[in-house]
Amino acid sequence: MLEAIITGVVLASGLILGLGPQNMYVIRQGLRGKFLLPVVLTCSFGDIVLITVGALGVGSFLSQNVLWQLIVGALGTTFLLVYGAMSFKAAFKPHTQKIGEDDGPKTWPVAVSTVAALTFLNPWAIMDTIVVIGGVAAQYADFMTKLSFVASACLVSFVWFFFIGYGAKRAHKLFENPKVMKGLDIFVGLMMWSISYALIIKLWPLYKGM
Repeated sequence: MLEAIITGVVLASGLILGLGPQNMYVIRQGLRGKFLLPVVLTCSFGDIVLITVGALGVGSFLSQNVLWQLIVGALGTTFLLVYGAMSFKAAFKPHTQKIGEDDGPKTWPVAVSTVAALTFLNPWAIMDTIVVIGGVAAQYADFMTKLSFVASACLVSFVWFFFIGYGAKRAHKLFENPKVMKGLDIFVGLMMWSISYALIIKLWPLYKGM
């Protein structure tokens, strides 16, 4: 059981702790200081759902379903392209507003729905949680061992989102500099478009093969 816990922590740390779209959105909300708790909880709950679904054996099925990969990939690519365009638009407008007064979500349902889309429409996140983490979990025959693995992976996700969200909130004064905010917006836009480009490259052979 201890081996399963360690494996869960190491695997989840390697997959979840990268600066993906979901993480960058949490950081932005931390800097804004608005709706941070519901956003962080949505991210954590989303990962818990995806990891649990994968642990039930769904990951192996989804990884072999080309149509599913194309549908989710197309939705995710579109969303990332739009979100990246919004980041570039924010970068090249005068940063005269303070953090929290910018064009971010005005209500918590909008903030939560946006991060939910970044969680459930991001094929990379689904591959990491359902297919990779869930696939490893499905290999444990003993229920308690599997539960220990899943719980440790979910705990890493939970701690990580709180860490980056509230860590960003404490560092918000650094981002009061308009140049820093502009750089962050450009970085987010480039990252979103880079991920969408990588998705298109990966999905194109699947589309041609249908």
